[in-house]
Amino acid sequence: MIKVLIADDEPLLLRSLKKSIEMMDGEYSVIDTASDGKSALKKAEALNPDVIFTDIRMPIFDGLEFVGKLREKGISAKTVLISGYKEFEYAKKAITLGVEDYLVKPINPLVLQKILQKMKAELQEDIHEKQEAYLQAVIHGGKIEMEDCFFDEKTEICVLYLCFGTYISYRNIQFKINDDSSYNKEIIQILDAQNKKYWILDGKYDNERIVVIEADKITGDHLGREIYQAVQDKLVVNVTGVYSGGIRTAEQFREKMLETGIVLRKKLIFSEGRYIEAQKYSEEGLKKKASEGRISDYGYFERMIKDKKYQDIGFYKKTA
Repeated sequence: MIKVLIADDEPLLLRSLKKSIEMMDGEYSVIDTASDGKSALKKAEALNPDVIFTDIRMPIFDGLEFVGKLREKGISAKTVLISGYKEFEYAKKAITLGVEDYLVKPINPLVLQKILQKMKAELQEDIHEKQEAYLQAVIHGGKIEMEDCFFDEKTEICVLYLCFGTYISYRNIQFKINDDSSYNKEIIQILDAQNKKYWILDGKYDNERIVVIEADKITGDHLGREIYQAVQDKLVVNVTGVYSGGIRTAEQFREKMLETGIVLRKKLIFSEGRYIEAQKYSEEGLKKKASEGRISDYGYFERMIKDKKYQDIGFYKKTA
């Protein structure tokens, strides 16, 4: 839900604009209104809106002063100025100071709709970038105590860890990739076609990428196999992919990344590409060890990761 605050001293315009915004796009919700700059500032501080529509001419302090105080207080809401025709040049000047857009009275519904579409696209991009930064921090040693802008009670993700070529050592990388590589386009094309949220992250080395997909375990496995095959068919080097799903918290995400890293390093084979389900590999390995009398506790592997005692735990700590 995109939270909106409207500040204007004309009651008729307030009611009309509120109704228009919520009718045009159900993802927008006008959480409050204000009739002057001072009360608008208090409500912005208390409610933390995503978008603010404000008239230029208001009592106590005007729209531009209101926007300036928002910036002083670190409130980063996207701001749209509402102006009369005579204030048009004034509004254009405000845009150069950080205001995202403006509306001219009387408000044209088509113009308003375009602004709402633009604001939503920008907000979604901002959220995606914050989530990507959060995931990168978690897998490369960031503190999980940092603000979680990713996981909630509805979020379930899966990960596909891809290694291009054969991992050898810290200083010997056979194959380097970049964001413009053809493999990247293949991944994006597959996930866009399924209308899935996804993030493509850096691995520890230049020949590694981590694909995070918001999907349930079964759907994620299907997409993981499709991505793996498309990438393998596109590249001249062999590719190893390790898949893990059913992730609902930051702690689980970090543990699954550690698990996939261990599996990846143990299962890489020179001149052979393969797709591996990390959970099945772990379960099969435990059963084999148990049958050989090497371990008697099936919770061994899980505790080993949680206790951070395994020798490969450092694999995901970003090197300088």
